[in-house]
Amino acid sequence: MKKVFTFLALVLTLSFFYITAYAFSQNIVLDGKRICYNGPDISITVDGNPFNTGDNPPLLIDGSTLVPARSVSEGLGADVKWDEGTQTVTVTKDKVFKFKIGSNNATVDGKNVTLQAPVRIINGGTSYVPIRFLFESLGYKVKWVDDKNLIQVTKIMPLPTMVAAKPAQVVNNVNIINFDKTEDNGTLTVSIKADGPIKYVKGDISNPDNYRVYFDLQNAVNQVSKERIDINVNGLKDVRIRQFNNDPAVTRVVFDMDHNIPYNVNTSADGKTLNISFNNMKPNTAIAENSPKPDSNNQTVPLATAPTFVSRGNERNPIPNKKIICIDPGHGGYDSGAVGNGLQEKDITLKLALKVRDLLKNSCNVILTRDSDSTSWDSRDTYTDLQSRCDIANNANADYFISIHVNCGPGTDGTGFESFYYRNAPQASKDLGQKIHDSLAAFYASKGFCDRGYKECGFYVLANTNMPATLIENLFINNPSDAKALSDDNFLNDLAGAIANALKNALNLP
Repeated sequence: MKKVFTFLALVLTLSFFYITAYAFSQNIVLDGKRICYNGPDISITVDGNPFNTGDNPPLLIDGSTLVPARSVSEGLGADVKWDEGTQTVTVTKDKVFKFKIGSNNATVDGKNVTLQAPVRIINGGTSYVPIRFLFESLGYKVKWVDDKNLIQVTKIMPLPTMVAAKPAQVVNNVNIINFDKTEDNGTLTVSIKADGPIKYVKGDISNPDNYRVYFDLQNAVNQVSKERIDINVNGLKDVRIRQFNNDPAVTRVVFDMDHNIPYNVNTSADGKTLNISFNNMKPNTAIAENSPKPDSNNQTVPLATAPTFVSRGNERNPIPNKKIICIDPGHGGYDSGAVGNGLQEKDITLKLALKVRDLLKNSCNVILTRDSDSTSWDSRDTYTDLQSRCDIANNANADYFISIHVNCGPGTDGTGFESFYYRNAPQASKDLGQKIHDSLAAFYASKGFCDRGYKECGFYVLANTNMPATLIENLFINNPSDAKALSDDNFLNDLAGAIANALKNALNLP
């Protein structure tokens, strides 16, 4: 009992000093309500190694740092289950932790504990929990490094117990040396190769929104650099590999599916290759006819059916053999985006997009994701809204994608220009974005506004478009001085000209 109370005493959330340089800005849906999030770009290390939470970064909400429950828990070797009926997240690793959405009460092995901050739902489907409680509950120590926006997490090593010595057991680990997929007449096979015979334990995890099958490769050390293979065919989303445990060594391979899909397992004659095969994996005809472009890691993003609304600035008379630029005016329809000083982000981004289109239409073929304050998809649904914008660019085989936004901060003193590139984008894409950023930064400097930098991000529209892409944030709508410029049509004309020139120069347009 003493240990339980000692553990509960450690359950405190992180306190942060005020940070003036907000490095992460995005519109998010918090508990069903869209807000403009602008906070520090927080990074995590575990035992000195970077810890990646994927497309769901740590967030600072109401003074408490929250992290995605599933990404963190599974990354630390715990199992996670979601109960839609009770809105409860269950994390299991040695103990059973239950978190209820919207509540700051949790249970540990059935005993009640109190969280300083409630569990939240972000972007309609990702549960976020207080970081310190989650990590410490799973046996880790948490330290905040203020000047680096860094959370350092280290494993708490248990005190040794005095037991009679046993003869040492020698375990010969195998090394996983290759992880790849092949396709043959509709059969997709994922192969894992080792330098010795592979032994495995198989299991599955079922949730309301997905189904996962995992293979724990026993006494296996993962030596491959590739972490994931995207598939996205007939309900099979992707397959991931990582070191699940160090002592004993276990490498886990996880298949992520929409539903339970039949598969076959076999090993090579020497036992060094494990093959997991899925039949009937040919893409449907509609998708195959618009096959996507692979990225630099040979990972393919599928093309969904294009929204019915596609606007081209010169669509009736396209210029032959000219590049296609897709301009995405952020937000629109039901989604106003950021608001402040009597302005709405969706109105400003549309004005800018239309002006840039008119300036570029003689130099290239221009596509807009929308050309009015409406969309053919339901803009109230975040996934549908963002994916539809990607589909328009992907299905047109655009050569470049630029998403236009206006920034918003937690206070009224945020100002200036910044732009973003996807963290896993090819270097050529990052370089193009840098040219565009530098050109626009020079324009803003001439107008007396600061350059906030060219930054890495995980924004959906940059991650799921198949061409080089960037997202630009133009001033702060809730800053009175910035808003004054954004409400001035002469300034918007100048800004549109700067965006058009930046694209022309970076893409070598006439």
